[in-house]
Amino acid sequence: MTRIRPLSDLHLEFGPLTLKPAGEDVIALAGDIGIFTEGVEWADEVARALNVPVVMIAGNHEFYRSYRHRKHSITTTLDALSERRARPLAA
Repeated sequence: MTRIRPLSDLHLEFGPLTLKPAGEDVIALAGDIGIFTEGVEWADEVARALNVPVVMIAGNHEFYRSYRHRKHSITTTLDALSERRARPLAA
C-alpha cells in the first residue's frame, strides 16, 4: 500500500517549514504552498531531503502578486512553474 502524506495551505511566504520523515512513499502538496515558484522550489528541496517524490498542484496563492512578484500574471506564473518544476529523483 502506498503511503501518501497530504499537505496544503503551508503558506511559506509567512515563514519556513522543515519536514521530518513520516514514513511516506509520496508527498502530495494540494495548493497554497508558496507565492510564485517558492512552493515548487521547496517541493524540490523536500523531495531530495526526504528521498520521496513530491506531487504539487498549484493553488490560488501560487498566483498572488507580492512586492517581490508585482509584474507576474497567471500566464507568467504558469510558465515559471512549468519551467521550474521539481526534477525527478535519481533512481
